[in-house]
Amino acid sequence: MKKISGIYKIINIQNSKLYIGSAENIDKRWGEHRRLLINKKHHSGHLQNSYNLYGVEKFKYEIIENCPEDILIKREQYYIDLYETTNPDKGYNECPTAGSRKGIKNTPEAIEKQRQSMMGKFVGEKSPTSKLTWDETYKIRKEYSLGNYTQKQLSEKYNISCSQIRDIINNVSWKKDDIDIIDVKKIKSNNYSKHQLGENNSTSKLTWEEVREIRKLWLSGEYTHQQISEKFNVKRENIGQILRNKSWKDVNYIVTNINHNKKLNEMQIKEIREKWKTGNYLQKQLADEYDTSRGNIRDIIQNKNWKDSNYIVVNINHSKKLNQQQVNEIRQKYSTGNFTYLQLSKEYKISAINIGQIVRNERWKDQNYKCPK
Repeated sequence: MKKISGIYKIINIQNSKLYIGSAENIDKRWGEHRRLLINKKHHSGHLQNSYNLYGVEKFKYEIIENCPEDILIKREQYYIDLYETTNPDKGYNECPTAGSRKGIKNTPEAIEKQRQSMMGKFVGEKSPTSKLTWDETYKIRKEYSLGNYTQKQLSEKYNISCSQIRDIINNVSWKKDDIDIIDVKKIKSNNYSKHQLGENNSTSKLTWEEVREIRKLWLSGEYTHQQISEKFNVKRENIGQILRNKSWKDVNYIVTNINHNKKLNEMQIKEIREKWKTGNYLQKQLADEYDTSRGNIRDIIQNKNWKDSNYIVVNINHSKKLNQQQVNEIRQKYSTGNFTYLQLSKEYKISAINIGQIVRNERWKDQNYKCPK
């Protein structure tokens, strides 16, 4: 890309205020402005504040004049004066005199002197953006160290972000040399146990009384995971974790495996397998009819439970919506060139993806079928 040297302006299309600048490569310089504004580090505080307020869509840049490098500063000064951009009501330039710092590097001594002069000016309560006082930061550290609050609860209490709370606790911000770094991992673990488990968890749907009832129902042998989950309106996975003592842990609870297949007899097992072979029943329907879990039905029809050496496992595809005649029709119609995948999918009520797989012989494979080019 060819470099363009000249004078440019950044325009706030909301209020027509301008920022005037010069550069040997204007496109590159505009990219630097955008990066600084996005990262909230622009040297013009007035421009940065407006950018934060109005957003990127309200700013654009234009080239005012192309000119050689040796008169850039002179022409920049001309336009700063012309548009009066150092007037806060008209523009964003903070320095009344145009100038370039190209090739100028501060000495290490000058940098250190500047750093020392800034130290302490905007730290803690002195920062104009601070939402806290030193007293509040002491309270935050004390409350967290005692394990009375989680970081999230403190962020809500003091109306600041969790990351700010974490930095205060770790002495990353609001630093004090006389503060011991808190063992965050240990306290976080204790806080989790104290504030997040069981009934203390704000998302919990159960109480300890209900958990004890769930375990009692399971031990009776009269309820499956599915039946308990429906009764208490929680997921089956959660019921499983409770019964295995993975969640709502109780040191006095003894995990017990209940074989619900005892509810069934050999005659019912044969009925289940015969009904499955007809292709007219889903596993869920059989589970509901025989009052057992879908997992048990699956194991029965796959001969994993109630094993029978004379039983032949049959795989039934209940999702099959087509027959061989319809598949042949699809291929014949597509070969005429008068039908698209989408048209055929609507006619046969299957997805266009399935139509494509049939046409390409990826599904319903036929050795005698030749795929159309």
